[in-house]
Amino acid sequence: MTYDVADRYMLLFGGFNGSGPYTSLNDTWTFQDGRWTELHPTLSPPWLYSAGMAYDYSDGSVILFGGIEIISVLTEYLSAQTWSFHAGVWTNLTPREAKSPSPRVYPDLASDPTSQSVYLFGGTAPNSTNLNDTWVFRADAWNRLNESLSPPAVSGAGFAYSASSAGCVLFGGAPTNVNLLMSNQTWLLANGSWKNLTGSAGAPEARGWGVMAAYDATGDLVLFGGASGTSRSYVLLNSTWEYRNGTWSNASENFHPIQGEGGSFAIDPQDGYALMFGGADRPPTVNSSNAFFNNATWTFGPALLAKPVASPNPVDLGTAVSFVDPYNNASRSYSCSWQLGDGNTSTLQSFSHSYSRVGTYAVNLSVHDAFGHYNNSSVAVVVDPVPSIALQVVPSATDVGVPVNLSALVSNGSGPFRFAWDLGDGNSSSTASVLHAYAQPGRYTVSANVTDSDGLFRLATATVTVSALPTVSLAVSSTLLDVGETLGVLATTSNGTGPFSYVYSGLPTGCSGRNASSDSCQPSSTGNFTITVAIVDAVGAPATSVPSLVTVDPQPQVDLTASRAILDLGQSVSFGLSVRSTGAGGLTFAYLGLPPGCTALPSATYLTCTPTQVGVFEVAVNATDRTGAVASTTPIAITVNGRLGATWNGSAAVVQVGARLSLDVTVLGGTLPFTVSYYGLPPGCSSENATTLSCVPDTTGNYTTYVRVIDGTGTSVQSSWNVTVLAAPASTTHSRMSLLPYEVGGVAIVAMAVALLILVRRRKARRPPDPATGAEGSDGTATGERAQAERV
Repeated sequence: MTYDVADRYMLLFGGFNGSGPYTSLNDTWTFQDGRWTELHPTLSPPWLYSAGMAYDYSDGSVILFGGIEIISVLTEYLSAQTWSFHAGVWTNLTPREAKSPSPRVYPDLASDPTSQSVYLFGGTAPNSTNLNDTWVFRADAWNRLNESLSPPAVSGAGFAYSASSAGCVLFGGAPTNVNLLMSNQTWLLANGSWKNLTGSAGAPEARGWGVMAAYDATGDLVLFGGASGTSRSYVLLNSTWEYRNGTWSNASENFHPIQGEGGSFAIDPQDGYALMFGGADRPPTVNSSNAFFNNATWTFGPALLAKPVASPNPVDLGTAVSFVDPYNNASRSYSCSWQLGDGNTSTLQSFSHSYSRVGTYAVNLSVHDAFGHYNNSSVAVVVDPVPSIALQVVPSATDVGVPVNLSALVSNGSGPFRFAWDLGDGNSSSTASVLHAYAQPGRYTVSANVTDSDGLFRLATATVTVSALPTVSLAVSSTLLDVGETLGVLATTSNGTGPFSYVYSGLPTGCSGRNASSDSCQPSSTGNFTITVAIVDAVGAPATSVPSLVTVDPQPQVDLTASRAILDLGQSVSFGLSVRSTGAGGLTFAYLGLPPGCTALPSATYLTCTPTQVGVFEVAVNATDRTGAVASTTPIAITVNGRLGATWNGSAAVVQVGARLSLDVTVLGGTLPFTVSYYGLPPGCSSENATTLSCVPDTTGNYTTYVRVIDGTGTSVQSSWNVTVLAAPASTTHSRMSLLPYEVGGVAIVAMAVALLILVRRRKARRPPDPATGAEGSDGTATGERAQAERV
């Protein structure tokens, strides 16, 4: 047994009982406020007796080592296991111990709060040989102290820390040889070194298996009982000794426990006394059944103990508090005086009282007896408001199989609290918080009933929404598109708990994908792309879409050519399309700006047509693929001029030899530049590339003169002009005189006859053949003259 400083109670483990054969135990008990309480840990050390226990200040737990496990009357095993105990839980430290003391029974363990260490000395080995090795346990590790000076090899000595000596005091012990007397040596272990105090400290009578512990804040030690004599023949003792400031003194009194050995003894520093439990009150013999064990509980300390115990505490308003003084019983006559902190008093050893207001009350108990002994102590009683409860559901919406954390938050009331959960799906729990996953979607009403230590209860409810696991589908705006066109993606979720996060993969180059249910981008490279979207909902449940295949083709590219850029009406022109890239394929073509008289089918890559209207036309083609992408050609300017024609405008149709003849030609329509040439000119005249010709004929006669004009497109036209060259009049000398009337008349008649003859001949004459084509014309001009003349 030892005091658990962290948990603030005495801790007792194991031992053996019965009148023979002996039975070892592995039960765990606590002693607090005058009451023993059995604990039921899920894991415990084996069934042991005579193990060593001490509190480990380095990590706030109780350490248990060694002992013996009885399997049968003739079969027993000595243990080398190390266990720790904290907050109601036993933990086996043996598997992680690289080194530890050897197996033994009756090891002596003492706790040194100054060095934060547990010390172990001696004990009996499996071969029944006593040991005198010294070990220290600190921070979950054993280490042996190698000292040249040590106490003799004994087992069952008293070993406890003395604050007044600033070290652990060892007294007595049983020898190995059954014929040797028990030891009465006193040793001090301080700062890791042993010192023999036997000569200077005085000593109680020699004994083994006595019990020793410190019992108050001064660090004084108390030693009780044990056995004197030899290991074979001994008698039980019931003397009490105190060790104070390095000196032993007999503290025996008439009122004491019966003689005994091997009980449990430890100090309770909180209440200021030493507590002893159990032990054998008759020495056994080998294989005998004449040993008796007791379950008496004794304290050693002040003559009177005042320990007011209030239960429950804290308490709810309106709930009765039971007050009791647990330590002073019928063994002594004493009086009690209670001050309850609210003006009420009592002289009873136990009673009940209810407080009328919330608050903290200082309750004081004073005790005294007829011998003048007195003591007093106090306890704070906390009176709380009645409890209230709120449920916390995190998250309040979840998915199937994804747990939700349900917590009952209790305010006020008196703990500890009992919890009863109805999770809405047939499951329940009794803990303050529950981590629970639902197997089916739906809305569940969760309730928690919390009952405090006074029996008051409160009920609260909450709703949990459970969705089926999420799914996601992916839609793309087009499975086929061109570089630079817009690709849209849309993720559609079902079930799950929003909001969702989105991660797209497999997107075309130029598309990054953002954390959103939809996005758009313009792919910058071609290829086949397998696109998926993965989502995670608000509670961490994932889902991935079925892949979508998207093909990105290059943009369509086409070039337009024309057979000519300038032409005349009546001439044809050809357009050709060169496809450099089909894009997504399925190209259709729209010809724009064609001259009237030209049409093209949507599938035409070549067109020949004859324009029917003059003008300048900007011709281009839009090529559209099956995704709707449009490629436009560079426009080509097509100039359509009127039909080529030529007319005469001569200076005279009759001219005399030696007189100047002027010919003017007007070019109608056609395309620059023009080439002009003349045929059939009177002698003395020669052709020039000009529309105006001036010359002096030198031979008489009637001449049909032709002019031929070729324009820039190669089109030619021809026209004629009739010229009569007369002889020049004779040069005679005569006197200035008037012509006789008959002479004047004759000349006039001759002139009229000549003019009439010329007119008749012109009307009857046919147009001569075209030097280029051999065709005859009827009017001397090109067919289909322009409506307006263009003079060159």
